[in-house]
Amino acid sequence: MTVLVTGSSGFVGRAIMAHLAGHGAIGLDPVAAAKTHVIDDLSDRSRLRALIAREQITHIIHAGGVSGPMVLADICGVAGNAALSAFSQSLGCVSAKDGIRVIALSPGPVETDRIVTLMKKKAKDRTGDENNWQDLRKPLPFQRCATPEEIGAAAAFLASPLSGYTSGSVVTIDAGLSARASAF
Repeated sequence: MTVLVTGSSGFVGRAIMAHLAGHGAIGLDPVAAAKTHVIDDLSDRSRLRALIAREQITHIIHAGGVSGPMVLADICGVAGNAALSAFSQSLGCVSAKDGIRVIALSPGPVETDRIVTLMKKKAKDRTGDENNWQDLRKPLPFQRCATPEEIGAAAAFLASPLSGYTSGSVVTIDAGLSARASAF
């Protein structure tokens, strides 16, 4: 199985790549693949099709976005996530005939350096002390953020034969946070 993982350069993307490798899959970073195969624009459909055919890609996982309102402060991020979701759903339908499954992940807060920095800023704004940032996790369903490894494990499952009928799906991994968006 060869999986094209978008967003693979961040903490979550790297965890996804590691979990895929641990399950025998080949994780392919589209930026690295583009450089290796001299594709400078992944929106160029003919070149992307050639990359998919050459690498025998069986899955595309879009690893990006955050579903929780705590982090998404700007409208561009929200619009970008909505566009990626719609794109993934459409691509999942049209690529199924070629045997390619497409899955978009929509994780809630994942404890990465970026999220911790944002939480420290929010804590300082609210309490005057950035060291209170961990208190911001208390309203979360498990009173903590997800780890990149947890998102990676979910991606590995979704790419596995156990989830063989999953394509064109946006999978929310947020411990139920989106169901109670009023927590923040």
